[in-house]
Amino acid sequence: MTVWRQKWNLPFGVIGMFEHQDSLKSLRKFDLNLLTVFEAVYFYKSVSKAADILGMTSPAVSQSIQRLRQYFPDPLFIRDGKGISATVFADSMHENIKGSLNGIIDIFADKGDSIRNLVIWSDPHLAQLLIPDVCSHLMSSAKTKCRIAHNLLPEDSIEVEHALLYHKADIIFDIVPIYNSAIESELIYSDRIVMVCGKNHPRINGEVTTCGIKDERYTTITKNRKKINEFRTKIDVLLGKRMVSFASPSLITALAVIEKTNDVGFFPESMYEKFKDIYNLKRLDCEVELGTYEIYMSYSKKAQQDKALLDLINKVKEVLMTNNTVVHR
Repeated sequence: MTVWRQKWNLPFGVIGMFEHQDSLKSLRKFDLNLLTVFEAVYFYKSVSKAADILGMTSPAVSQSIQRLRQYFPDPLFIRDGKGISATVFADSMHENIKGSLNGIIDIFADKGDSIRNLVIWSDPHLAQLLIPDVCSHLMSSAKTKCRIAHNLLPEDSIEVEHALLYHKADIIFDIVPIYNSAIESELIYSDRIVMVCGKNHPRINGEVTTCGIKDERYTTITKNRKKINEFRTKIDVLLGKRMVSFASPSLITALAVIEKTNDVGFFPESMYEKFKDIYNLKRLDCEVELGTYEIYMSYSKKAQQDKALLDLINKVKEVLMTNNTVVHR
């Protein structure tokens, strides 16, 4: 491999990929069942006991150990009185493989004390709104053992859909449902949209009219979502052509800009309540209804075949729908 690297002058990332491929090819030729036999003999220090546990005959276990010795320059086990003992090499080998084997055993055994990964995809502002409650609820239960990972939601709707279909994500929070027969999408959060500006805005106080607000400058969200585009169209109808001075895909950044400028923006009421004191914001009472901000929870219907995952999904739905009574109205 070294000569090959020098000859072609390939980058280390590519070399690593080919080395990984070579390792996989070598591993494919190896009978991984031999490691199971090795661990049984190592743990019980007896060929006959290992055979009983594995449902094999003693000669078959001995034969497996003989095959395993062909891969290593060591006998692995030696006679010690009436029993056997592991060599130093076998001790080292056991330490290297026990973690991986235990992880595989946990996956197939569905043990109550095993830790399950729960992968959630969402935009950052949805994560700030929903995931703290999810973490608090799941982590407070002694019976629930899971590790929660959050990834950002990509712009491409097809990629979002494939994340569930190809098991890259367990749960997706988004402001639009996913229309796919293999995916379940449920409304779990509904919030009012409110108009906000900085507390020190020089012209706006209290209730505003559409005539009085149309000449103000605006901060907008640039996320390419159907729901957001529909809302932009609605605001254009209500207020006419507006002057947009700042646009960002981040709601948090938009709120921070509004604090430091005289811009006006539209945000979910819960986001305003959460950050109004941090960013010195005030809510404006608008004479027109601005609509609602809905959040959907999507997951693969195959989750029904995974008892542990389905239990986590149901617990997530329970806590979010309980905390947001608007969705039940």
